[in-house]
Amino acid sequence: MHSPFITLIVVSKNRKHFLIEAVDSVINQTLDKSLYEIIVVQNPGSRELENSLSEKGVNVLNVEHKSTGLKVSEALKISHGDVISFLEDDDVFEENKLQEIYDLFQDPEVGYVHNSITAIDSYGNTLPGFKKGNCERSVYIEKRRFKHRIDSMLRHNIDFNISSISVRKRILEDTVQYWRQMAATSDTFLFYSAIVSNMTIVASDKALTRYRIHANSLTNYLGGFKGFADKKINLLRSLINDYKIIMRMVGNTGYEKFVKRVMIQKIMSAGIFDNNKTYKLRLGDYFSIFRPFSMRELFRYDLFLLIASFFSKFRRKYVIRAAYAHYVREMDAIFSKKKLAKTTDGSSDCLIH
Repeated sequence: MHSPFITLIVVSKNRKHFLIEAVDSVINQTLDKSLYEIIVVQNPGSRELENSLSEKGVNVLNVEHKSTGLKVSEALKISHGDVISFLEDDDVFEENKLQEIYDLFQDPEVGYVHNSITAIDSYGNTLPGFKKGNCERSVYIEKRRFKHRIDSMLRHNIDFNISSISVRKRILEDTVQYWRQMAATSDTFLFYSAIVSNMTIVASDKALTRYRIHANSLTNYLGGFKGFADKKINLLRSLINDYKIIMRMVGNTGYEKFVKRVMIQKIMSAGIFDNNKTYKLRLGDYFSIFRPFSMRELFRYDLFLLIASFFSKFRRKYVIRAAYAHYVREMDAIFSKKKLAKTTDGSSDCLIH
């Protein structure tokens, strides 16, 4: 019996009401079942749930750690696939997902694949207003083009949503000592792991993952203004630590300036949300945002943060409330199914020229 080509790691975060649906979406793939295996990594919990998963032919790995990095690094130890795909317990695969991934990775130069998504609500209804991480057409980016295209890749969010990412196992094995330390931004870590591996990156226009947006999601908290602010600063603290780890991983490869730029964005954001002013930047840090990029390429968000970071504590409160109001409007638009995708500014394109 040959080893499976793909290992699918389902990362459980104790959302049991979604987990079975997620696992079933993997079991019901069109790809020959001999070509993939399923590992569910979860905190020790219900024996009944574990037995139910085992009966479905799923390997269940109980891990005490909360962080995705530690959970996945433990799953890697028992995995047999040459390619690792991921699925969070509240997301769902389209039935042809693994067949598409299998076909793409037949090219031995391909190391990382990010597929487009379909956003859904708690009940599985499509949310057409959410377009983050989607591509208009598929593109292959070879290593010789990385440094010229990385900003474009990041702008089009091909480091977004771990459930849309598949990667060669050996890339993870080469970076596992960093991977184990990741707490909040595993998807971005996977992207930079692929970048430093110099293997080809693929951004697929096929929507192969159904990405669930719901009130209990870790990244979409609708618990009022105070809940939003508290969750925001806690998330930013974790992200800052994660980006420091990614900085160490990429080293002096030329990609560190891109990581540093985003890390400084997070530090500026944390400075706005954190009344204790734990996060401070030097003048040179502000300038480092501009150095790798022309003014045409500079994110408007950078300019906003740059200005807001100099506000007084009193005025920063208005910035936070404005951010919350924008967030609520954005979520309302998505859940009311307003078709924001009809805009003509090309914001949903993934044309990485």
